[in-house]
Amino acid sequence: QLLVHSQGETKTVVLGSPEEQDGLFYYRFGHQAAPHEELAIEARAARFLLSPPSLHLLVADDCQLDAVVFTATKGLFVSGQVTPALAGVRVVLQAGALPKPVEVETDAGGKYSLGPFPRDLKYSVTAERLGYVLAPVAGKVGSFTAKKLASVVVRLTDEQGAVLPGVLVSLSGGESNYRTNEQTGPNGSISFLGLSPGEYYVKPVLKEFEFEPKSKLITVKEGAEEV
Repeated sequence: QLLVHSQGETKTVVLGSPEEQDGLFYYRFGHQAAPHEELAIEARAARFLLSPPSLHLLVADDCQLDAVVFTATKGLFVSGQVTPALAGVRVVLQAGALPKPVEVETDAGGKYSLGPFPRDLKYSVTAERLGYVLAPVAGKVGSFTAKKLASVVVRLTDEQGAVLPGVLVSLSGGESNYRTNEQTGPNGSISFLGLSPGEYYVKPVLKEFEFEPKSKLITVKEGAEEV
């Protein structure tokens, strides 16, 4: 599609059938303009890179042949999918040849597409969504698996059932070998959020106290809250 901007107006120039020469396709177009009129001509295409993206032209007193030439090359598209299907995942493509990262969100089917880019582009793709862990799929660049993050709540009481604040609780394990040490609050409990599924080892420590059991191995399921 070609857009011609002049004197505050924008007109769309319709391209006819192409002429083929030496394996290339040529689209010829014309536009009626007043002498000495200034035009800005913009080329747009969904699946092609256009060079240059736009041209400025000062119209002469007579017809100008081949005054505007655009070259189109088929662009690279980067597409992928999040499994199971998850909408709203932020996918970011980064490349040294691009001035800034390009991002898009997955649709209801967990799919996305980015482009067009130069075909020799060297790039990396990352994905993220709050409350989920997203891991790349081996052998499928740009595709990811999604697992909903889980949480573990640890509660501690003494022999009389009163809450125990200030207990150091160690939590370790899961798919990402997570490890942390936190203290229980005034209510004798602590929450570990944003955990990947897997098996976790829980151990409480407090000076002059002995705990029963001394430690626990728990299985955390995807998206669940284990207490």
